[in-house]
Amino acid sequence: MNALAEDIAKARILLSKAEPENLIALRNIERQLKSSQHEAHDLSTAEKDEIQHLITALSQQRKKLESQAQHEAAQNLKRKHDLIAKIIDLVKLSDTIGTAMRMLTEIQTQWKSIGPVPSAHQKDIQAEYQKALDGFYYNLKIFKALQSHDLKKNETLKNELIVKLEQLVNSDNIREIERLLRVYRNTWEELGPVEQAHWEDLKARYHNAHQQVQNQLKTLYALKKDETEHNYNLKKALLTQAETLYSGLHDTSKLSQWNEVSQQLLNLQEAWKNIGYSGALTEHEDIWKSFKSLLNTFYSAKKTKFKALKSLHEESRTQKKALIERAEQLKNDTSWERTTQQFIELQKQWKAIPGHGDRLEQKLYKNFRKHCDAFFEFKKANHQAAVQKAQATQHAFEALIEELSKLTEASNLNPSQIDTYRNQWKALVSETGVQPEKTLSQSFFQQLERLYGYTTLIALDKTRVLYALKLEKLEHHTNIQEAFRKEKSYLQKTIQDIERQIHTYENNLGFVKSSKTENPLFTNIRNQLDNEKRKLEQMHLKWTIFKEFI
Repeated sequence: MNALAEDIAKARILLSKAEPENLIALRNIERQLKSSQHEAHDLSTAEKDEIQHLITALSQQRKKLESQAQHEAAQNLKRKHDLIAKIIDLVKLSDTIGTAMRMLTEIQTQWKSIGPVPSAHQKDIQAEYQKALDGFYYNLKIFKALQSHDLKKNETLKNELIVKLEQLVNSDNIREIERLLRVYRNTWEELGPVEQAHWEDLKARYHNAHQQVQNQLKTLYALKKDETEHNYNLKKALLTQAETLYSGLHDTSKLSQWNEVSQQLLNLQEAWKNIGYSGALTEHEDIWKSFKSLLNTFYSAKKTKFKALKSLHEESRTQKKALIERAEQLKNDTSWERTTQQFIELQKQWKAIPGHGDRLEQKLYKNFRKHCDAFFEFKKANHQAAVQKAQATQHAFEALIEELSKLTEASNLNPSQIDTYRNQWKALVSETGVQPEKTLSQSFFQQLERLYGYTTLIALDKTRVLYALKLEKLEHHTNIQEAFRKEKSYLQKTIQDIERQIHTYENNLGFVKSSKTENPLFTNIRNQLDNEKRKLEQMHLKWTIFKEFI
């Protein structure tokens, strides 16, 4: 589309300059627009109309200029015929040498100033002109001495020109050969005549040298075509390599891989530059556009990826620094089991955080690993003593449970005495930092519940004591937060259910209490209502204890 836009712009400029020297350019741009009109399939109606309008205008302008050129060429041919006639007439001026020479010079000047003639007459008119000149020089005796000098000079210049032409065969610069060939050809035609005896030999040598140069150009163009195709294939292979490198990056977030591919693409660019010319045809231009487009796509994707990765890596560093800080806080914690699990969780979190592959990442990891190792070495050093302490404490728990199991209802314990055993258990946990095994904890609280059951506490007091005991049991749960969350949910739901049930009983009671006689249904509903109210009172008490406990 860029080429089409350039052609349209050129067409507009040429249409604004209706000059004969632009005729060739008009023909070329008209031909290019017609070709683009047939090949382009994605043009809008407006664009097609514009192109057709330009083609029509160009065609009209071209025809007009061609008509002018044909007319001018015909006029030029007539003028040249007139000049040739004048040259022939100069023979009559043999008695006035100076005048004849001046007139001949004027005629030659006029001849050179005349523009092109019809191509069909070019060769003939040039031959007539040359013949007229030759006739002038050869037929005028008065010019013999001067002619001899000019003929020798022309022969020398033509010999020098032939030598230069022959030397072009040794060149491999196509543009320079074509340029010099045009210059030498024009110079040959402009040089005057030579000795008649030497003319055929000079002419044969000139045409032979000219033909050799033409053959050299054909050879160079053939070699250029082969070299161009070879270079095209090399560039095509580089494009394939570049596409393969880029396609392998789509699923990676490693900066090192992006940088590695970036360097490889730079190497491919350098190799591309060193390959050389691969032709100016559309397919050769397309491969360069494809290669350049892929590079632009890569660098754009790299910029976007690096920006995203930079943000991600900054977030990763922040998260890892937080884990390091947490590990440093925990490394001296002697709650071995809990802290061990916390360190394991920290390590899992560390592994889950994306890496950023630089020196700082290694430094952060070493720092994190240092705190982890410090804890586990500390744990290992204290493990034996902790094991012995834990065993002794478990034995103490067992002894306390054994002592409780021997107590019966006949022991006649009051709540304060039972609380003493509770406090001993709490003190044992608090002083040693050792948690009882699950089975021991369950056995201990079962014994307490059994003993509290023997007491003469009123219902609400017993509820208060036993529920507080339950909450203490929850403190030994493996997941304390979840256990208390479920208990809270249970209390709230139970209270709501009881309140709804009370509301239902109260509504039902209203339907039957108007009866004058004692109604068994009324009595039953009232008893159930009283029972639900007592349950609600107990649940409110538990709710109060729960809130105070947490």
